Amino acid sequence: MNINNLNPANIALFKSRKFWAAAMELVFMVVVALVPELESSASVLILASMAIVAVVIHGFAVEDKVLAEKTGVRNAKYDNMSIM
Repeated sequence: MNINNLNPANIALFKSRKFWAAAMELVFMVVVALVPELESSASVLILASMAIVAVVIHGFAVEDKVLAEKTGVRNAKYDNMSIM
């Protein structure tokens, strides 16, 4: 596979910290579901890890917005996002 033939949207996806946080969460969920020793606490582990990843992804989004504001980059995807 030649990297020059990749769609720019796919390249951006693979560079996204949000994507990799979600991908790692998916891997963690599969591992927890497949390990028999974790069966009794699987639901708690999955819910806790989902909450942590949600906070991390939101943090990435806030960081991206702040950086965009500091550098003067205007991006429509951040227009409706507010920072407390």
